[in-house]
Amino acid sequence: MPKFIVNDDCSRTGMCSYERPDLFEEGEDGYPIVLESGENIEMTDGEIEEVLMICPSGAILKATSNE
Repeated sequence: MPKFIVNDDCSRTGMCSYERPDLFEEGEDGYPIVLESGENIEMTDGEIEEVLMICPSGAILKATSNE
C-alpha cells in the first residue's frame, strides 16, 4: 500500500477525510492528517489514482519511499 502525503496546496475542503475516512482525518485546524492505518489497505493502481484525484487543489500525492 502506498503512503500518501498532503502538500501545502491543500485548501482544507475536507474532501479527503469525507471521501476516504480510512486514509485521512481532519485535524483541528482543518488540515488533513494522513492515517498510518491506511498503509495496511491494499489498493489497485486505479484506486490509488482515485485517491489522488479526491483533492480539488491537487494536494494529495503518493509518497516516495524516501518520504
